[in-house]
Amino acid sequence: MMRQLIEPTEDLMDARVLREFLEMVGPEGPALLHSIVETYAVETPPLLLALGIALERGDCVAIARLAHRLKGSCLSIGASGLAARCAILEQACSTGYPPPRTSLLALEEHFSATTAALRAFVADLR
Repeated sequence: MMRQLIEPTEDLMDARVLREFLEMVGPEGPALLHSIVETYAVETPPLLLALGIALERGDCVAIARLAHRLKGSCLSIGASGLAARCAILEQACSTGYPPPRTSLLALEEHFSATTAALRAFVADLR
């Protein structure tokens, strides 16, 4: 079962990725990172919805495609915990057996916690 306790920030995000981004961008980094986090917060729920539909249908091709897409966006923003869960879904589909529909609940919970951690990180920059 994929559902796990998701309290520690280290399990949610890789702050090193965010700090490297801030160093690379310079003074505009905090404002740009805030915008990226909010875009992630808005664009991820539709992906989760589509993933839920694919899980419900048992469509391994769609599950793998959507999980891969979500994994990529998570890695780019340092959401390493959610990216790892997406990789598990993607891997499960490579066997031809779709993961259970309940996998979505764990992803949604992890997304909520990750978004809160990302927003807290950005708020600390101000």
